[in-house]
Amino acid sequence: MKAFETFVDGFKMSFENGFTISVQFSNHHWCDGSQTTAEVTIWDAYYHWHIDEEDGNWLKPCSYGVVMHYQTAEQVANLIQLTRIKEKSRRGRKKKELEYQDIEYLQWLLDNVYVVGAFDSERTMDKIDAMKLKLIAIRGQMEYEKSK
Repeated sequence: MKAFETFVDGFKMSFENGFTISVQFSNHHWCDGSQTTAEVTIWDAYYHWHIDEEDGNWLKPCSYGVVMHYQTAEQVANLIQLTRIKEKSRRGRKKKELEYQDIEYLQWLLDNVYVVGAFDSERTMDKIDAMKLKLIAIRGQMEYEKSK
C-alpha cells in the first residue's frame, strides 16, 4: 500500500490502520477551486466511506460518493489527524463482503450505463445484462439469508 499519492488537483494519504484520506481542490470538486477550501473523502480498508460530524463521531454513509465539501485548511488538518488515529475496523474479514447497499449501487450503475450510452456494442450490452441478472440473484440470496 502506497502511503502517498499525488494528483494534478490533490493528494491522498493511506495509513497503517487501513484508512485513506483524499483531499481534492479543483474547480471540478466541492470547493472554491483551491482558494481557501478543499473536498475531502475518507474510506476504510473495506472501501466503506466515512464522514465526520465535527463532534468526533464517524458516520458510515449508506452510499458511495458522499464527501465533505468546502473544508478549510484547519478542518483538513484535523481530518488527517482523525483518520490517522482512527482504530482499525474490527470486522475480522480479509476481503470486503458485499453488503446490500453495495448491490443497490452496482445495480444503479448498470442501469445507468444505458442512459449514459457509454457502451454501444451488442456484445457489451449482453455482458451488462448478464451482470444485472447475477446481481438480482445475489440480492435474492441476501434477502433469503436475512429472513432466516
